Amino acid sequence: MIGFGNKDMVTKLLYQMKLPTLVSGCAIILLLIYTSNSHAELIFSAPPREDAKKEYETYGPLVNYLSYVIGERVVYEHPDGWAEYANNMRNGHYDIVFDGPHFSAWRMKHISHIPVARLPGSLGFVVVARKQGNRTIHKIKDLLALKVCALASPNLGTVTFYNLLANPVYQPRLYEVKGGFAKVFEALKEGKCDAAVLRDSFYYNMDPREKQNLTVVTASKPFPNQTITVGQRLHKKKDIIAQKLVSSEGKQAAAALLRRFGANQESLWLTDSGEFENLDSLLTGVVFGW
Repeated sequence: MIGFGNKDMVTKLLYQMKLPTLVSGCAIILLLIYTSNSHAELIFSAPPREDAKKEYETYGPLVNYLSYVIGERVVYEHPDGWAEYANNMRNGHYDIVFDGPHFSAWRMKHISHIPVARLPGSLGFVVVARKQGNRTIHKIKDLLALKVCALASPNLGTVTFYNLLANPVYQPRLYEVKGGFAKVFEALKEGKCDAAVLRDSFYYNMDPREKQNLTVVTASKPFPNQTITVGQRLHKKKDIIAQKLVSSEGKQAAAALLRRFGANQESLWLTDSGEFENLDSLLTGVVFGW
């Protein structure tokens, strides 16, 4: 293999080539340069919830710390929408990813990612319905033909809701809401839908007076919280990455992430693949955003 730091050798080689060979040789060299550069950095990514500046404020300190821990440059790459994020993930473009447990489980099963650390606690969801006169909504099947407010698929709460339906052919009409679970509840109160999918922690911390107007239709099982996984290029370093992420230095590096997603928890937790068994099935049949 030609060392591209040695310009004299490359120049001599090109000079000695005849024209057809020269063109082919240039193409090969450019391909090698591109391939070398494309793998020179490790790519960290996460779902495109906010603009690139806001996301870098969250992930930047952690990315810089991972560069130090791994001994290679790690860069944050902001995807331009869910479609790009999902395509890049499926194609193995990302080396380090932080996102929901259903995505983490899919990567573990299909592209050999390994979980190294996750947010403390669990994720759970409730489906609540507005109390409306004599109408009673007590079971998930009572929602058929009604309108349900939820975040856009493939949000974990939304795909979990679809998974709870006994017959996927007959489904409620989904009213997509942007901006988080507070916005979902606001849309429900405004009468834009008959029911809503909410984080259980959001519901349980609501004003009791608000709860009086709601019926809990069903609740999901708890899922492991959002998780960091690493791809094949980092398999040999997975243990040191995991230990460093939960260390005192790791706590400082992940502080912005923990403030935003971890309810001000002090540190990340160690995890293993057993926590994510069969969670990839939540993405089966998902069309929008995946």
